[in-house]
Amino acid sequence: GNYNLVGFSGGFASVSHGFVYGDNEIVVRFDLATFSQVEVLDLTSVPELASPDGSTMVHFAGGFAAGDHGYLVPGNAGKMLRFDLATFTHATVLDICAAANDYSLDSGGFAGGFAADDHGYLVPYTRGKAVRFDLPTFTKVTVLDLQSNLKGFVGGFASGGLGYLVPHENDAGLGGNVARFDLTTFTKVEELDVAANDGGLVGFSGGFEAGDYGYLVPHENSFGKSGKVVRFGAYSKPTPCATCDQAVGLDCGEDPFTTGYSGTCGVTNAQTVLSADHGKKCDLNANGEYSVCDDRYPWTMEIGRASCRERV
Repeated sequence: GNYNLVGFSGGFASVSHGFVYGDNEIVVRFDLATFSQVEVLDLTSVPELASPDGSTMVHFAGGFAAGDHGYLVPGNAGKMLRFDLATFTHATVLDICAAANDYSLDSGGFAGGFAADDHGYLVPYTRGKAVRFDLPTFTKVTVLDLQSNLKGFVGGFASGGLGYLVPHENDAGLGGNVARFDLTTFTKVEELDVAANDGGLVGFSGGFEAGDYGYLVPHENSFGKSGKVVRFGAYSKPTPCATCDQAVGLDCGEDPFTTGYSGTCGVTNAQTVLSADHGKKCDLNANGEYSVCDDRYPWTMEIGRASCRERV
């Protein structure tokens, strides 16, 4: 057919193909190896996406590949689209609102999504409700109601068993509160205010993880366009360090989202003392050896944890 192959707003890749989408009622794919062989999936042929007047009413605001399928995130209307990556056919729709029995999701909209293990996650925009759906069956939907001030996110990612939501704008204006939750239980919501010491660290648009860090992409703040990239520790869920626990009685899984660690560590009189904000220290052990603080992640613009390890 004759398609208007312009005006795309996002894309993602599978092993062999790149995919782009927008508001033009199509998804386009191309071969990554040859950078050619353009194909089109016409969304007007999917009846579940059509409005009463016959036009396609879904605006997609994110997409990702997981397993054998590609997924498009609804920016409105609450209808998730899935299609077969290999054949570029078999487009099916999951009505998020109906499956969750929560029609407030229809007006709230989403802004991005990601996959982790057997689930897909939708990033909430207007309303503070994150959504998880089952990837194998594409039927089961669970809603996580975030705290009242946690809304207006644009983009998110998974790292170390946790899901992270990137702050953009909430009811009070441009936001700087990163939210995270446990991926296994889809509970335990925590927040980190990256703008606590710098009011310009707000209004991000997207983020990603690499290694031990999460990164927030700057977009705008109250002064206009922003250029401050924020990095914070995005590591696995804290676990106790048995050696350190036994030697000095300190939980080595301390985490900035819950402890509020602020400052740096220093050795004084053969002891490693954490900052007063943290309120704990590493003492000498029974053998006269001392532990040192791991200060790879200072709590400044780079957010992280303080932990203890035995000096070797």
